[in-house]
Amino acid sequence: MNDESTSETHPAPSGLGGWLILVGLGLIVAPIRQLNLLVQTYPPIFRDGAWEVLTTPGSDAYHPLWAPLLIGEIAVNLAFVGAGIVLIVFFFQHSHKFPTLYIVVAIASVLFIITDAWLGSLVLPDEPMFDPDTARELGRSVFAVAVWVPYMLVSKRVKNTFRDVPEGF
Repeated sequence: MNDESTSETHPAPSGLGGWLILVGLGLIVAPIRQLNLLVQTYPPIFRDGAWEVLTTPGSDAYHPLWAPLLIGEIAVNLAFVGAGIVLIVFFFQHSHKFPTLYIVVAIASVLFIITDAWLGSLVLPDEPMFDPDTARELGRSVFAVAVWVPYMLVSKRVKNTFRDVPEGF
């Protein structure tokens, strides 16, 4: 059998099928999880007076890094929600930008978790840098990078689904 008949009888995989279904499900769940985490974590800090205790010089819990750390966490998490929404749009539009942006966001997530844990350890030096929740999130993010980044880089389905479509098609 020559290559032409093989490609005719076994067309290259394309479209939002195969393992891309799992990627798509993860994309849809990620911003929902992120928003849920934001809503559960940060509004209570401002409602119950914790913000004042943490950010007022002279209080027992004061540290000069509390305010920038908390504001930074909120801002970066909101940016990840926004990036997640953009990824969903690119995914369903089959945009050629999707694989690259997916890889950037996945790696940025790992770097953010590590950086945030390190900054948190500066504020709370007696606490472990990676508490169980942080370690779980880091593990989840590292797993996603280890599995999905290589998939984005070598998968024929990804290459065929998210490629530039010539004008007129």
